[in-house]
Amino acid sequence: MSSAKTSRPLTPGEIALARRVFADDIDYRQVRIHARNYVFWQGAGYIITPNGQMYLGRRLRHYTDFSAAGIQIQAFFIHEMAHVWQHQHGVNVLCRGLGEQIRHFLGFNQYRYRLEPGKPLTAYKLEQQGDIMRDLFLAQLGQPTPYDAAAYVAMTGAPARGRSIGITQLDAVDLANNVADHPGTDGESVHKDGSQ
Repeated sequence: MSSAKTSRPLTPGEIALARRVFADDIDYRQVRIHARNYVFWQGAGYIITPNGQMYLGRRLRHYTDFSAAGIQIQAFFIHEMAHVWQHQHGVNVLCRGLGEQIRHFLGFNQYRYRLEPGKPLTAYKLEQQGDIMRDLFLAQLGQPTPYDAAAYVAMTGAPARGRSIGITQLDAVDLANNVADHPGTDGESVHKDGSQ
């Protein structure tokens, strides 16, 4: 994005990318990507998505279409689209996110998650939801994730199932079988920066 164009809508490619995970659960016409910080202390490699809009840190402003980027950047975009989804479904992402960030600075890892039988997506913390949706996307592409694609689809009711995300609960037997099939893993995710 040039400095003259500091805000843009999602590209058709970005909408198609997000639909793989969110289907029609997001009003994509309302989403804008801003080539500027949301707050002055925003890190150069961070995206902040507090209000259904994305604000790109300095090092990310050259992306004019996240669907044309590499898989890991696409996955980062999907994580941020989860915050758009949260906002559009009535979550005050700014307030809840601020609380989670404070806990993060006190030593709580807000990204680590463990899929639990019967626990709906909306019961996880905001950043955990983002990483679950990111990992669903990566699992759909055959990339390594804490659980296999079937576990994420079962839990989220992803578009492949023809259901809206966040409504369906994971069947306890399916999850137990999935975890049992993966001995040696504790099911914890690894955040995009490599931390657990």
